[in-house]
Amino acid sequence: MDYCQAVEYIHNCSHTGGRAGRKRIEPLLEKLGNPHKKMKIVHIAGSSGKGSTAAMTDAVLRKAGYKTGLYMSPYVYDFRERVQLNGQLPDGQLLADALESMIPALDEMKAEGRECTEFETLTALAFHFYAREGCDFMVLEVGIGGRGDVTNVIDPPVVACVNNIGLDHTNLIGNTIAEIAYEKCGIIKPGCRVAAYCDLHEDAYKVLMDTTGEFGITPRIENFADVKNLNCTGTGSEFDYQGQHYSLSMVGVHQVKNALSVIAIANELNAAGCNITTQMIADALKDVSLAGRFEIVHKNPLCIVDGAHNPDKIGSVCDAIDKFYSDKRIIMVFGMQRKIDFMSSIPKVAKRSSVLISTEPRDVKDALKAEEIADIASQYCDNVIACKDPVDAGRLALGLAGADDVVISCGSLYLVADVEKGINNR
Repeated sequence: MDYCQAVEYIHNCSHTGGRAGRKRIEPLLEKLGNPHKKMKIVHIAGSSGKGSTAAMTDAVLRKAGYKTGLYMSPYVYDFRERVQLNGQLPDGQLLADALESMIPALDEMKAEGRECTEFETLTALAFHFYAREGCDFMVLEVGIGGRGDVTNVIDPPVVACVNNIGLDHTNLIGNTIAEIAYEKCGIIKPGCRVAAYCDLHEDAYKVLMDTTGEFGITPRIENFADVKNLNCTGTGSEFDYQGQHYSLSMVGVHQVKNALSVIAIANELNAAGCNITTQMIADALKDVSLAGRFEIVHKNPLCIVDGAHNPDKIGSVCDAIDKFYSDKRIIMVFGMQRKIDFMSSIPKVAKRSSVLISTEPRDVKDALKAEEIADIASQYCDNVIACKDPVDAGRLALGLAGADDVVISCGSLYLVADVEKGINNR
């Protein structure tokens, strides 16, 4: 089996079966020798920022000398982004070899009437692959929710982190902040340490404290009020915190708050026996970047792609527009899934757009039609164009932008690669 065959195998796995939690992945991992028990784990849940927090945590652990595996979803440009090894995209053949060694167990599961879904198969592959490669730590991003998520098959992690919580995946995990927080806090288990976002909604904070209180755990939450000399620009942020200077290449105040979550994680890791200095954290954070997170993909004119897909994340993009580009003409490319609160999101971006090009993320079953977005957006923006194909939408946006204008794409991580392709004419 080569790498292309491995990716095809994963994509051809079942897409039915719902959110079965541990019912299928647990016996699969047992057949594989329980690889998830062979490394230390930092488990990260949240509606917003968990990917950035995971990437920064991985960088900190590597700076401290640990070999790491970083498991994230979804990918933006390359499938291997989901199973990074020690800060790099893994060799495709190594990944294929690990999957091929799993085939007998996967075939057994199918014969038993317990065929694993794509996400279950990929999650098991990550555990198996990182165990084979001798990782010290795995930084594990939750898929959806937490309590019932496939990744929650693990024993108590060294640290469980609950990042920012908002209204996301309401069709699956709850209609209120408290209900969603209950699911996210499901990754907290007796015996683990807990870090949490510094600016949790009061309902989420209450659920966090109730959950940790039940297990006799005191969560570590850094204090944003202690951040000094904060300076955010269109290319990153600088700030001082508890005597240490930090510099981030990721844009927005929300990324500073995510960095505080990482500092909380590092402090809890130290309490568990690690040796991570504040200088290690600072050195690690300054170089972290993440595809599709306010990513500059073209400089003249300036073109930015962001995978923001829920009201909180889209709000962060709008805050960045207000702070850095309020005097610029904004050409917006926007597409979104129907299951997200689009009625509150579309007006936010439309009001800030001189031109809004509505489009549709590919291979997303419940994507809003470009015409539907255009109908809503036209109430808030005078120049709205529907363009179904996201590559064409990116190309069109670039063509409409003058040298001093800014092109911004948001609404779905599934848009990023295609819009970038159109912008850069690839």
